[in-house]
Amino acid sequence: MVKKSLFFLILFLLPFEIYAQGEKPAQLRIFEEPKSKEWWFRTEFLAAGSSIREIPAHEIDPTWHYASELTKDAIPKKLLLRDGADLMNETEITFSRSGDFNNDGIDDLALVGVYEDCNLQTGRFFLILTKNKLNKWEVSFLRLLGEPKFLAISASGPLKISFCMECEETFHLLWSSEKNEYTLKP
Repeated sequence: MVKKSLFFLILFLLPFEIYAQGEKPAQLRIFEEPKSKEWWFRTEFLAAGSSIREIPAHEIDPTWHYASELTKDAIPKKLLLRDGADLMNETEITFSRSGDFNNDGIDDLALVGVYEDCNLQTGRFFLILTKNKLNKWEVSFLRLLGEPKFLAISASGPLKISFCMECEETFHLLWSSEKNEYTLKP
């Protein structure tokens, strides 16, 4: 009788555990060395969720097992603040941003995050989602951008991808109406 009750309890709780794994923000790991570098050069983000904006990770990329959006919540406040001011606000960068990036009159969402694939390989990505006819997000553009380190996008103006808080190394998102596609240019 106990085994049967335990079996039904597991069967009952399993869907809740699977659901709970859904959207989880990336987790942050900061390395001590090299101390001469700012914290964003010494970080690694870890994917912790199985979906982003209700899209399962494997639907974003069929090789992915986990994926998480980067969020400010993952970063300790003491790292985000410099002289009492939010460094991301001062440098005008963010982790996600809404807009109509291809000028089709449909809402888009640009965001950055990290993933882990089925072979335990990890990395960071830039993703554009667009609303479909059912008003749900779907993938419009995905670009993998190396190791699972810091990545952000411009908070306003032309969409740029930045690999650190205070550097000039950026990629610009361009839309080609002739080719009907996005491209990233240094």
